[in-house]
Amino acid sequence: MEEGSGVTFNWPDSEKLRLRRSVEEARGRHDQIDWYWVSTLMGRSVKACQAVFRKIKQEGKITRKKNAKRWQPDELERFNDAVRSIGKTPEEIGPARYWELLSRRVKSRTPDDCRKKWKRTWVNIQIEEAEQQEERNRIRRLQRQQQNAAGGGKVKRPRHT
Repeated sequence: MEEGSGVTFNWPDSEKLRLRRSVEEARGRHDQIDWYWVSTLMGRSVKACQAVFRKIKQEGKITRKKNAKRWQPDELERFNDAVRSIGKTPEEIGPARYWELLSRRVKSRTPDDCRKKWKRTWVNIQIEEAEQQEERNRIRRLQRQQQNAAGGGKVKRPRHT
């Protein structure tokens, strides 16, 4: 029993599996879970179902970390498609929600896996794009300076007042 909460975590594995399936069925259009419906199906309190499901998710993440594999090409494709389709940065949506969205679209990775992958790849891509833009701007400035020095720049006409 978790201290002070009144919730026991020693559910049988079969009941934990039933809880997991019930939660997946209970997800609404906007990925909101109808905990009242889940608790009715399980014959347990809403609080107990939420606590045990949270524990199951945490255990899954721990197990996942131990067995972490390299990203497969199909996962990378789903990940990149998801990042492009969302079209916003984590700061615009909210980091936790962003990683959860990516995770759901990739389907085989946790939000933490997606966060780490994004930071390793997409942040570098954004930095490279910014550097390339900076370089293009620098080249344009040099070209304008050369044109002005050679007299080939735009001729400024006097203003009429």
